[in-house]
Amino acid sequence: MPIAIYKAAKKTVADEVHTLLEHVHKQDDCWPIGEVGVGVVSHLDAWTLGNYAELVAVGDITEVFDIHHINIEGISEDGTYILELYAETTFIGRRRFTSTSFANVVWWPEVSFMCPQLAANSQVQAKVMSSNAASADTITISVQYHTY
Repeated sequence: MPIAIYKAAKKTVADEVHTLLEHVHKQDDCWPIGEVGVGVVSHLDAWTLGNYAELVAVGDITEVFDIHHINIEGISEDGTYILELYAETTFIGRRRFTSTSFANVVWWPEVSFMCPQLAANSQVQAKVMSSNAASADTITISVQYHTY
C-alpha cells in the first residue's frame, strides 16, 4: 500500500488561503546525515529507468516534510539525466539535468525540486534514466528538505 501524501490537492480559495497560512517551514535539513549520498543506477538502455534505490527509509524523517532540492554528489558519466522520486512507489516528482566536464572541472548542479508534503516516517525512493546507451550510469544524491 503506497504511503499517503500528507495533504490532498486544494480546490477552493478557502483551501488555498488555509495552505498559505499553514505552509510555514520549521527547519531546513538534509538527508542522509554523516554519510555519502545514495547511489541510483540507470538501466543499460538509454532513456530507460533503472530500479528503485531507497533514499529515505521508513522512520528516517519523523515529521511531516517536503523535498526542496536534490544534491548531486557524483555522476559516473557525462550526459543528460532524468531523476524520479517516489513516496514508497507513488510518483512525487521528476527532474532533468545535465552533467558536463570541461578541462577536468566537473560541474554537478543542485537540482530544485518540489513535491507534496509527505507523512512523517515516509519512505522515499529514486529511479534514474540517462542519455547514455549501453551504460548503467550511477548518480549519487542526497536531498534538502523542510519539516512542518
